[in-house]
Amino acid sequence: MIVKVRSHTVYQQKDGKYKCEVWYINENGETKRITRTDPSKTAINQFAKDYPNEEYYPVCTLNEFFEEVYKRILMDSAKNANYLKLVSIYNSQIRPVFGDRRMKSLKKSELISLFENMAEKICQGVVDDCYRLLERMFACYSEHKKPTDNPMRFIDCPESKIEKKAKRGYTPEELEKIFAVEDSINPETTRPKYMHGNAVKLMLLTDMKIGEALALTWADVDFKNNTITVKS
Repeated sequence: MIVKVRSHTVYQQKDGKYKCEVWYINENGETKRITRTDPSKTAINQFAKDYPNEEYYPVCTLNEFFEEVYKRILMDSAKNANYLKLVSIYNSQIRPVFGDRRMKSLKKSELISLFENMAEKICQGVVDDCYRLLERMFACYSEHKKPTDNPMRFIDCPESKIEKKAKRGYTPEELEKIFAVEDSINPETTRPKYMHGNAVKLMLLTDMKIGEALALTWADVDFKNNTITVKS
């Protein structure tokens, strides 16, 4: 994927044909080159126009930008649990709707419609996360372009119409029933029936979120002091 066009040069070769060389930076930060040769100067000039100098992310879909550019930014800046949550939100809420659309083609009205539809059926926390994710993606995309290229400008995050329900914890009796199921053994294999039974018990006993549990490593577990460090 072309992230940034550094320069393009058009010149006439000794054989009379015209040549265009385009130097660009890919998603890995490597400098690469594209060349094209044609007897027609008009054709070569048209080819060069597709790669204007200093053009960042010239042609890419939302999926391409997220996978090849923005996920790297998230990995460097977000903590593990937050990174997994944002990737999950993108895959479930944004990818199915706009994933294959070119970022240049997305309009403000379409994004407003997306948020309004989300506010009808999704809780405020997810709406806020989705809004911030798209806001930062387009800010990154349009950083080296005109401010008007960012369709997220002047879009306000809507309020969810889903009423927030009070969180109720499990009673000791309910926990006992859940643990009994998680600890059950398969008589045929003499192994636990449920592979992730211990993970479920960990989250229930510590009120840990699934993203926080998935982000745990052995380095976060202190057996000497019987503590777990949660990265939120």
